[in-house]
Amino acid sequence: MKKRIVSFIITIGFLIVSICNFFKELSLLLLVLNSLGFFIFIVILIENMKYVIFNRDKY
Repeated sequence: MKKRIVSFIITIGFLIVSICNFFKELSLLLLVLNSLGFFIFIVILIENMKYVIFNRDKY
């Protein structure tokens, strides 16, 4: 459970850095890479949130 919470916090941190880097230098390649990274981070974030919310009572 603690590993999931740490992973959740790290994922949010990487997402914030990715968005900041996108607005720092706008280019097509960076847009594609950040869109892909954003999608992956959102998927990880949703999975972690589901795990933390729905498995809380098991511990």
